[in-house]
Amino acid sequence: MPIRIAELTQERRRIDVKVGRETMWVYYKPHEMTPAKEAIFSRSLTLNRIRDESGEEATTDDELPALQMFADVVVDWDVEGPLYARVPLTDDEGTTTFEIGDELVAEGVKIAPTPDNLLHISSRLIALTMQAIQKDLSLDPKADKPTNGGSFRRVK
Repeated sequence: MPIRIAELTQERRRIDVKVGRETMWVYYKPHEMTPAKEAIFSRSLTLNRIRDESGEEATTDDELPALQMFADVVVDWDVEGPLYARVPLTDDEGTTTFEIGDELVAEGVKIAPTPDNLLHISSRLIALTMQAIQKDLSLDPKADKPTNGGSFRRVK
C-alpha cells in the first residue's frame, strides 16, 4: 500500500529541549521538515553569523522565511509570556539599539510560535529548538553533533 503524504504530514512528535538549566517540551511535525526548509534555516543562521561578525543589523525581510519555516514545523511549545516587542531605535550617529515596546503576550500566557511572536523571541531559543528537532530527525540514534548540512554525525 502506498504512503500518503497527506497522512504523514498529520504526525506530531514531542521532544524535550534543554535551555540552560530548564527543559521545555516541543511538539513538531516531522514531515514538515523538508530539505528546502532546512536550507532556509541554515541560510538564516549563516546570515546571522556574518552579521554578527560585521556588526550589520538584521532586517525583518531577512528573518521572515526562517521564522515562517519554524512556525510551519513547530506546532506547540512550553514557552510562556510575558513577551514584549523589541523596537529598533537609531540615533543620530546611525547606531541601532532596541527598546522594550508594547506587551505582546501577558505573563503566564502561552506564546504561540508564530512569525510575529518569533521576531521578538531569543534567536538562541529558536536555534536550540531547531537543533533538537534536527537531532530527533537524525537517522543515527547516537547522533549528538550537527554537521553543516543539517544532518547529524556520530562523534567518537
